[in-house]
Amino acid sequence: MTKVYLFNAAEKEREKAAAYLKANGFRVCVPSASGEADGVAALFLKKEEETKFAEKLCQAGLGVVVLAEKKTAAAAEQKLAGTGVLVLARPVSGATLAAALKLAAAVGERLRALDEENGRLRRTISDLKLIDRAKCALIQYLGMNEKTAHRFIEKQAMDRRIPRRDVALEILKAYES
Repeated sequence: MTKVYLFNAAEKEREKAAAYLKANGFRVCVPSASGEADGVAALFLKKEEETKFAEKLCQAGLGVVVLAEKKTAAAAEQKLAGTGVLVLARPVSGATLAAALKLAAAVGERLRALDEENGRLRRTISDLKLIDRAKCALIQYLGMNEKTAHRFIEKQAMDRRIPRRDVALEILKAYES
């Protein structure tokens, strides 16, 4: 069951949308003040000046669908291009809305997975830079060649059962402080 957050809708409009969504297998939620993001679709009923808010929701890992008035839909789509936010011009049929919400949930999940992968790759690059700095310190201060310095770090990590990053930090602490 996909969870849907309804934002900035008129009371009558929100109740109508919530009833339709509940009838079609969605779980409708009131957004919390903490701005929790659990990777589910969000229905954002649009006001023209709130495209930044839609971007933030998308960056938080929510799939976002913006329902815009016909006259502002093109401008909203242009402002939100490349963010993963889907823009639909009102009025929208129930079937179109349901399909858009399911698509938004999938997009939100994919963007969150890519963000996690990006973070993991950044940490890996950071670790490699640190290990290279430690190798340079060993070369400079102990006269090792690169191959020997690399082997030294690898062997220390294996023998002590700690990550190479930790060995590199110890080397840098010893020689660069």
